Amino acid sequence: GNWLTIEESDLFHDYVGRIQMSEQKSTGDLFLQIKSRPAAATYQMWLEGHDLRQILPSRTFYRHRNLLLEHGIDIAIPHVREEQRPSNVVPLKSVLQMRVAQIPSWAYGTDYLFEPRRLA
Repeated sequence: GNWLTIEESDLFHDYVGRIQMSEQKSTGDLFLQIKSRPAAATYQMWLEGHDLRQILPSRTFYRHRNLLLEHGIDIAIPHVREEQRPSNVVPLKSVLQMRVAQIPSWAYGTDYLFEPRRLA
């Protein structure tokens, strides 16, 4: 494509929009909602802290992962039990605030800033 016609903010928002931040749900009675017994067993092993990539065949891991993602559980992210979890940790999703950074005024007119629109 023509780089001179691309808006940086559109490119940034397109890229950031593709980032997936998994948000683990409460695991209370989710076990009863899982219809597949093998996926429920996988969920139980994940709750116990097992490394499922080492235990399950690859195809089974991803099939169960897709089933459990429907319930908001990502078994690719290791489960941390409550007693192991530090109490002062802020969830990553609430810390990340993605916004376009502005170009500092001192950068204009220097070799530190490439301005493709000036070439046109």
